[in-house]
Amino acid sequence: MADTGQKMSRVQLTARGVGGVVGAAIVVASADISLFHFLILRGVKQAAFINAIVTFANVIPIVVFIVSLERRPVSSSSSA
Repeated sequence: MADTGQKMSRVQLTARGVGGVVGAAIVVASADISLFHFLILRGVKQAAFINAIVTFANVIPIVVFIVSLERRPVSSSSSA
C-alpha cells in the first residue's frame, strides 16, 4: 500500500484543522500562564503581609499577660 499523498505530522494537521492559529494560541496561552503566575505571586505576598500583622496582633496579648503577671503583687499569707 503506497501512500501517494504528502504525509503531515499531527501538529501540521491540527494547525490546518483550526485555521492555522496555533501560533496565536501559544502566545495567548503563554500570556495567560504569566498572568496567573503574577496573580498567585501577588496573592502570596499579600497573604504573607497579612499573616505578619495577625501574628503580631496575637503576640501582643500574650506579652501583656506575662507583664501583668510579673507586676502583680505577691500576697504573703501566713497561717500560723
